[in-house]
Parts: sequence; structure tokens; C-alpha cells
Amino acid sequence: MKVLTVSELAKNINYLLENLGEVWVEGETSNVRYSSLGHIYFTLKDEDAQIECVIFRGRRSRIQFRIEEGKKYRLRGSVEFWAKGGRLSIIVEEMLPYGIGELALKFELLKKKLDKEGLFDPAHKKPLPKYPLVIGIVTSREGAALRDMVRNLRNRFPPVRIILRPSLVQGDNAAEDIAKGIEEFNEYGGVDLIIVGRGGGSLEDLWPFNEEIVARAIFNSKIPIISAVGHETDFSISDFVADRRAATPTEAAVIAVRNADEILNEAYQMEKRMHALIKRRLAIISSRLIEMEKRRVFKDPMLLVEKKSLAIDHNISMIIEKMRRRLNREWSRINGLRVRPPSLDMHKQRIEQFIQKMNGDLKHRLSYLNSRIDGLNRQLFSLSPESILFRGYTLVFRDGELIKDGNALNKDDKIKIRFRDGERNARVE
Repeated sequence: MKVLTVSELAKNINYLLENLGEVWVEGETSNVRYSSLGHIYFTLKDEDAQIECVIFRGRRSRIQFRIEEGKKYRLRGSVEFWAKGGRLSIIVEEMLPYGIGELALKFELLKKKLDKEGLFDPAHKKPLPKYPLVIGIVTSREGAALRDMVRNLRNRFPPVRIILRPSLVQGDNAAEDIAKGIEEFNEYGGVDLIIVGRGGGSLEDLWPFNEEIVARAIFNSKIPIISAVGHETDFSISDFVADRRAATPTEAAVIAVRNADEILNEAYQMEKRMHALIKRRLAIISSRLIEMEKRRVFKDPMLLVEKKSLAIDHNISMIIEKMRRRLNREWSRINGLRVRPPSLDMHKQRIEQFIQKMNGDLKHRLSYLNSRIDGLNRQLFSLSPESILFRGYTLVFRDGELIKDGNALNKDDKIKIRFRDGERNARVE
């Protein structure tokens, strides 16, 4: 029989707990403590057992209520074994009041999952069309919700065209039928807006609108969708995913189309504003025309032609004068070349003299610099260690380091002596 150490046993326990994964547990709370660091500690128990629980500060935002002493809760988390303390604890990820019901629990779980994936993000919501002419409805043919929506849509905006895609709205196959109806409208592409919904009922009756398949069909729709499920107090997953939620099917019709009387009144007001604007614009233009008619040029149009003719004459005179001055300058330059050729020889002679002088100055400067460099070389060599070797001195090195003080050498040290014609190895006696 193999005997385990305590540490080995603890590792085996942790291995088993890791394979167990997350668990749902329900029980009564006791010893609830809120720490100064933001963590929550409590004990979850029933008649026969108890276990310690902790909610870390980073997960407290998921708990939307205050945990009370002695009340029943249902929680989800992973079981951890703290080897040093020798105790088990549940690291809580999610917590709900006890008795919330299986459907309500499924609702909360799916809501959190889809919210985490971003299906409720306002950034993904599409704007509703301002004046939809064709509206598609996914609902039951027999339901009162359809009659309410059709009646209100017709009353508010008579020109609207309504297309019904009959669907199951409760029962086992309802969710798949609703999702398929949304997909068919997107494939058809002939509607401006889709309304998905039904009238009120119990949580079980409304459940198809809480199914993941319906939520994803709404999210993937390219056509804007209004979700109108149940009464004002009823919320479904489809309400959170849809581009707009209507509290009731009747309100969906109000949101979908504007009242025709309001639109006509706005059009009338807009027409009045346009008339007033055109009237003001015509008055401004008429005033400008009257001012222009008073100008002299309109009374005597030839005056404008005469002014332009004078400007042209002035420009021609300026061009001729510029050309005359340029011809005179060129003529004078040509005559100057013909009359004074000796001046060219004189300038040529001066240039040759200048070049000869520059050559002499450059040669003198180069000679001075060469002699200066030679002097610096000699001075540099006299200061270098090599010049010392030529005067009969030597340099002593140990391990590549120049020895400046004889006391730095020890007996049996291996040294290298540099002469002017080479190096020799030696050992200190």
C-alpha cells in the first residue's frame, strides 16, 4: 500500500476538484462578512453540512443585491482546496436568491452569456427608418396582438404596407419558427422594418422569445427589428437584443410609424417656411437688381467698352515702351563691344595676373603646412613611448598591464620586457 504525504494528498484533492469543474449549490447563509478589501466571506449550509464561500472584489459587480444573514441562495462557482489551511471553499462566480425558479434561472444565465458576447451592446443597434413603407410582422395569425398592430399601423399611417409571416409564439417549436421568420424576411429583403412579438402571458408562454436561437436571429438581422413581447412589465431576451423594445404590441405600432396627421402638419409648416424663405430671397434679389439698374454702366453700356479699350491701349503702349528700352540696351552693348576691343585684352591680362598670384599664394601656403605637419610629427614621436625605447629604456608588462612601480612585482611573476627591436619573456627572482 502506497503511503502519501499530506502535500501529495492535497495535490490529489485539487486534481479531483479541477475535474469537478463549476457547480451550482444552494443553501442558507451565515457569518456574512464584508472585508475592507472588498471581498465577501460567508458560510453556505443546510441541515447536514456547511462550506466556506468567498466572492472576490472583482466579481462583486455581478451580485446585484446585498447578501443577508440566514437567507437561502443559489450560487455558481468552483470548489478550491486550500492546502495550508486544510479547508475547502467555493469561489463564487454568480449568485441568485433561492426560489427564483428554473426558467428564471435559465433566463439570467442566457442573459449574462449574451451580454458578455456583446449582443446587447448599443453599438450594434440599427436605427429605425423614419418613414417605413413596408413593415414585416412575425407573430401568430390568430393572436390579438396582430389585430392591435395592424389597426394602429393603418390608423397612424394609412399608406403603410403590412406583410405577415405567421409564426408559432409558444410551445416547443415556437422559437425555431420565430427565428426562421426573421431569416425569411432578410432573404426576401422587401421590408423596411420587422416587428417580432405577441401578447401577454406567463413566463412559460413567453419563453420562446427567451431562447438563444431567437436572440441570434434578431442580432444577425440586417433589417431593423422592434421587439414587442407581452405587457409593460414583461422583459424578454429579444427585448435586449432588438434594435428597439416596445412595451406592448400596440406601442410597437406607435414606434414603427409616425402619425400621418403629424407628418402632414410638419409638411405644411415646412411649406410655409419655404415660401417665407423664397419670398425673402426674391426681395433681396429684387433690391440688388434695382441698385444695379441705377449704375451708370447700365444706362450707358458703351462706357464699359470705352474703359476696356483705354486699358488695352495703355497695355499696348507699355509693351512697346518696354521692347524699345530693351532694344536700346542690346544695341548699346553691341556698339560697346565694337568700339572698345582693347578693354577686353586689358581684362584678360588682369585675370591672368590674378591666376598667377593665386598659384603662388597656394604653393607658399602648402609649403608652410607641410613643414608644420613635419614639426608636429617629430613632437608627437618625442612624446610617445616608442621614443623612450630608442633611447635605451624598456617597458615591463605583467598580464598585459604596464608595471610602473617595482614594488608591484612579486617573486616568480611572469613578465614581458619590451625593447626597441622586440619583446622578451622573463620571470622575477
